[in-house]
Parts: sequence; structure tokens; C-alpha cells
Amino acid sequence: MEINVCPPWMLAKLGVPSGKQPHVGILLSSLLALTISPILVRLPHFCLAQKILGIPCPGCGVMHSLIAISHLQFHQAWMFNPAGILLASYLAFQVFGRSLVLASVLSASGVSAMSKHGQAGVVAALFAVWLVRLINL
Repeated sequence: MEINVCPPWMLAKLGVPSGKQPHVGILLSSLLALTISPILVRLPHFCLAQKILGIPCPGCGVMHSLIAISHLQFHQAWMFNPAGILLASYLAFQVFGRSLVLASVLSASGVSAMSKHGQAGVVAALFAVWLVRLINL
């Protein structure tokens, strides 16, 4: 889940050293995800799993959950998708952790290792929510 939408060539053109490019890319990608989530929730969309299988996917409600968290409405965020709270925490960790790596306050390997554990936790939470939803259908 370390999503990096910044191509290395663009970061190189901006003068980012090659050793810091993954951290800058993940930092910018996390900030982008947090910034555009209020816009994405307003776009018409549908869940492909819901349309085809008749069951919600693991990510159903995550965007609404992130928006609720940004408004400090944690109960509402939990109702949309409990895994959204963990995902918001993970994105916040990416923003602060990668910033501290770039400022040479934290070690890059330590932040990357914690990031791997965090992404495993988010994926596990998404599937746990999905299983609970399937059982409760």
C-alpha cells in the first residue's frame, strides 16, 4: 500500500536525490490521496463487486470514512467503514514519517519497515470488515 504515483523522472527533474525519491514520492502520493478524497466522494461511482456479485467490496465506505474523520466524526467514520480509521492513521503516518525521513530525523529503513507492518494491518482490517459484512448479510 505504499502508493507512489510520482514517476522517478519527474522527481529527478525536480532535483530530488535518487535515495530520497521513494520517500518523496510516497509523501506526495499520501498528501494527494488526503487532498482529493473530498472531491472523489462527490463523483458518481458504483461498486463493481456490488453490481456483479451483490455484495459490497472491502473498500466500500472508505472514502466516506476518511471524510468523516477529517471532520472529527469518528462514530460516523466507523459506521461507513471501520477500516477507514486505520487507513487514515496509516496515511498520517506516511505523511509524518516520510517527512521526518527527508529531514534526516528518522531512519529510512525504520520508517519503511513500520510502513510494511502498517499496510499489512490496513489490508487485514479491510478484509475483516468485509468478512463481518458478508456474515451479517
